[in-house]
Amino acid sequence: MRLPSVEAFLEYARPVFQETERFIAGLSDADLDRPVLVKPLGEHPLRFFLGTTLLTHGYGHLGEIWCLKGMQGLPGSPI
Repeated sequence: MRLPSVEAFLEYARPVFQETERFIAGLSDADLDRPVLVKPLGEHPLRFFLGTTLLTHGYGHLGEIWCLKGMQGLPGSPI
């Protein structure tokens, strides 16, 4: 599978990140305390999911990608 260049990805990602930041900045404490049901994790305040699941989920996939690249002899993590 061919992935787009880093530049092409960033062209897509930057506006997504900006819109996400705008949305999160507009949340009140009441919004963050609102219970949200996420299966199979159950019901928790929105701030729980923003502070755990959404922030860390992508990093797990990134680690998987780096691992698979390394197994193919390609550069994995740039760090």
